[in-house]
Amino acid sequence: MHKLKLFSVFYKSTLSLSIAFATLVAAIGGRLGFITVFGIAFMTGGWILSLFYKEQTRKNEYFYYQNMGITKTALVIFCILLNVLIGSFLILFDRA
Repeated sequence: MHKLKLFSVFYKSTLSLSIAFATLVAAIGGRLGFITVFGIAFMTGGWILSLFYKEQTRKNEYFYYQNMGITKTALVIFCILLNVLIGSFLILFDRA
């Protein structure tokens, strides 16, 4: 349970940049609709941009998670999977 909380703290720290990127891309436009474009951008570029930013600005933060028994790879995979899950849900919700 403690590790799940650490995963969620890490994910929340990447969420604001992912949402901002997806909103910007969806606002610029797309013929698919705002929510669908938002979901696609959130699944793809959102996590790439937020993890790149995290890597450039707060790379020492990974040592904290490693000391708690969570690898950097596990954190990245968790973020990717959660973004894909949320993005897929948004796309399916928009299509319904």
